[in-house]
Amino acid sequence: MKFGKKSKISLEIAGADNASDYLLLEKLVGGKTYAALASEKEFLEEIKKATVYFFKNKDEIIGHITYRLNKNGSVHLGGFAIDPKYQGQGFGRKAMETILDLAKNAPKIDLVTHPDNLKAISLYQSFGFKITEQKENYYGDGEPRVILVWTSGKIAS
Repeated sequence: MKFGKKSKISLEIAGADNASDYLLLEKLVGGKTYAALASEKEFLEEIKKATVYFFKNKDEIIGHITYRLNKNGSVHLGGFAIDPKYQGQGFGRKAMETILDLAKNAPKIDLVTHPDNLKAISLYQSFGFKITEQKENYYGDGEPRVILVWTSGKIAS
């Protein structure tokens, strides 16, 4: 999939042989506001449960997201990350637009982020996501997370 006529961004499904690429990006974006996967084992477990997409600019991986379609038709998005050298340039917005297009028929889409990740929260809210709750120590890392949910209707862009 391409993000528009002028863009060179594409979406590619990650496989087991992409663990090192995935983990390198996790290391670049990890920190207090992002619960990174830390091992190849965790990555391999993740791709068993969900589809992991890489965002690519030409041949360079610039980000990723996990997309899990649940039995009830809802979608959970996780691990959304953009390489810090590409942040603030609209790549995250284009990536989110593409992922939400894949999920356009879902009755509900949810995701989780750190309450201090204000840029991410602002991006999600610009697409119509609403904060529904905050949970302490969500990933067992001692940090709180907020849950954002979008429900049926037209996704804002």
